[in-house]
Amino acid sequence: MTWELKAVVSPLAKPGPKSIPLNTVSLQVCDAMNCYPAYGRRSQLPEVEFRVEPGRSDRMNEADLEQVRAVFVRAVNTLTKVGPVNEADLAPQLQRAS
Repeated sequence: MTWELKAVVSPLAKPGPKSIPLNTVSLQVCDAMNCYPAYGRRSQLPEVEFRVEPGRSDRMNEADLEQVRAVFVRAVNTLTKVGPVNEADLAPQLQRAS
């Protein structure tokens, strides 16, 4: 079985080994006879381990990057009390990813 999760690494991420806990993920795998649940909150799923490499990726999908930019802007607007932030305000950080 293979499970794939598409992700975009922050342009502010430092190179090196990283891991992501799957404690908020629940999934189910079925065969012809049974289904088997797995719950991250019960420590049944391993952490995802990967390595952030230095520099810009040559495999970035532009459509994925645009989705991340939109989410990033919404998150900053939600988390800050300074007022609305637009993409131009975040240009230095976002440009590192593109």
